[in-house]
Amino acid sequence: MNVQSESKEMSNQNTQADLDDLEIEIKSFILRCREDGVMTVADLRKLAFSIGVQDPNLINQEVELIREIQKVCRHRPCFQSGRRELCEEVDCEWISECRKLIAIWKR
Repeated sequence: MNVQSESKEMSNQNTQADLDDLEIEIKSFILRCREDGVMTVADLRKLAFSIGVQDPNLINQEVELIREIQKVCRHRPCFQSGRRELCEEVDCEWISECRKLIAIWKR
């Protein structure tokens, strides 16, 4: 294996390790929210900022913040979209929140 191949492989491993760290941080966040019984936009902004979402303070909707978080984690940004009933993202941390029933007036 040449130096470039080794460097690329190390970069991919680092990237996967970074993604794994992000996933752990998100899972911890979701667990804390379940324990507290609430997930606020302010809390989502803090999470988004900590994992590298650009300008999370400019995003005012929970759904959009979660979609931006999904992008950073290299998931399809599909939270509470029309695809949620047919979701194939089995390792998505947001799946239980995504599939919750939403009152029509809140959509």
